[in-house]
Amino acid sequence: MMHITVTSPFVYATQDFNGIQHSRCDKPEVLLRHNCTSEFVANPEHEVTSLRNDTMTDGDTNTPAIQLSPQQIKLRLRPSNY
Repeated sequence: MMHITVTSPFVYATQDFNGIQHSRCDKPEVLLRHNCTSEFVANPEHEVTSLRNDTMTDGDTNTPAIQLSPQQIKLRLRPSNY
């Protein structure tokens, strides 16, 4: 079972604020208060893909033990999360 949790309260606005200076990265309620409509708010999710998940084994003289599961993953993380 794989659990990777990273959360961020921030979202990204793709909308132009008509020359008014507002941050494009902020909490959703702040962007909406500045009249950024929800269709222009991007909130990308993290993506975790298991690439190799062999069954765990004790191993023997002919095969190595597998003691970690999954063995290979692919992560797609939000940009500038940390």
